[in-house]
Amino acid sequence: MTEKNIFEKVFTNHIVTDKEHDKLMKHIEEHKFFLNEDIPFEVTWDQAVFSWYDNIFRHVRNYYTHWATRFLFPNISVSEFYFQVMEHWHYMKKNDFRGELGEYYIEEAVVDYAKKYSSKKFLRNILYVFMKN
Repeated sequence: MTEKNIFEKVFTNHIVTDKEHDKLMKHIEEHKFFLNEDIPFEVTWDQAVFSWYDNIFRHVRNYYTHWATRFLFPNISVSEFYFQVMEHWHYMKKNDFRGELGEYYIEEAVVDYAKKYSSKKFLRNILYVFMKN
């Protein structure tokens, strides 16, 4: 099974484009880099893919399937949601709104993204609260 097939299984009912495949490869490569920073051995590519899925993608997908998210973003696929949340997360980290308070967690990026970019502007401040629970 190729990596592209694996990603298509992750993003069910969605054909992964070459551009998305390249982005995913970059995300996993970055994840692998951060995994290898603090350990005395080299994480393999397969281990990095599993870790990315378990520690990053699974959390985003769980928020994507939440009823509040589906209501706030009715016309978005899981891959689109994932890539947009990742861009927002990197934006938050790059601009360091927290200062000395530490890292942003992926969950915070998902909730902040929903609050700021939902298509249901009149309800997003109310519904995003449900996403946090």
